[in-house]
Amino acid sequence: MQATFPAIKPHLPHRFLALAAATGCVLFSSCASSSRLVAEPDQAFIEPDLYQAFEETCKGSNRSAEAFQTVGHRTWEQGTVVLYEGTCGATETTQATPPLFVKGYTVLMSKGLTMRASSSGSVMAETKTPDSTQPIGYSIGYVPDDGYAIVEGQVFDPAVATIEARFNNGLVLQDSAEQNRFAIVASKATQLCDLRVLDSNQQLIGNPPVANECSNSLFKSSVLE
Repeated sequence: MQATFPAIKPHLPHRFLALAAATGCVLFSSCASSSRLVAEPDQAFIEPDLYQAFEETCKGSNRSAEAFQTVGHRTWEQGTVVLYEGTCGATETTQATPPLFVKGYTVLMSKGLTMRASSSGSVMAETKTPDSTQPIGYSIGYVPDDGYAIVEGQVFDPAVATIEARFNNGLVLQDSAEQNRFAIVASKATQLCDLRVLDSNQQLIGNPPVANECSNSLFKSSVLE
């Protein structure tokens, strides 16, 4: 994963979470209408597993897990992205250091009547909102086994209303800056080509550089079939 958050230590995907439901009714709004997935999965089912992953992240820095909460969901073609945040507090060995703030995500994919976690990742910072001259900070993930690319990040500029991502399979997708977070998942994409930051009038206020600006020849040669 390529991280471009200013002054943020990237934390690579910790583990894939086993969130397969025991029955098809767990993640649906109604057992009588089992063909419609809800946009926001059942918190009572998902949060304990997300919290365990968050707790492991804090333990990796010899810190205690505190103030965990989910802050949003984003639907995509094959499921949902759950966004969360929390604090890794001080312990007996780290009392002299400030807490670390964690912002993470998990991509859930629907499979029949269940959902499973496909990938997850998080970033850690010493301040809840890092100082930055950029309107956003973002990370990119590619998951070829499940056939998608994800762009996820944090908004630093209050003027930001929309983030727009263009991928090498031709998809152009947008997400709002709700809760100062965003997540965009593109099925069958293997590269991010362009990222645009727009205000409430859809005017361009930022165009962060991406590692692999796609040429026209890459649009057809690199996509997943």
